[in-house]
Amino acid sequence: MITSTVRHAPGLFTATDRCDRCGARAQVRIGLLQGELQFCGHHVRRHWAALKLAALWFEHNGPF
Repeated sequence: MITSTVRHAPGLFTATDRCDRCGARAQVRIGLLQGELQFCGHHVRRHWAALKLAALWFEHNGPF
């Protein structure tokens, strides 16, 4: 099991950061062994069970 770190990063996300699933504005960035993914609130909630098991770290700009 991988232990993840959660970091609140309100100023880190800009309007150009987009969800890798749908293109909406990203609210969460997730670090994996193979790289990073960004998700909107909808998609991070939808895939949360799998993401929390695989992620090394999370950065978010508020509640999702």
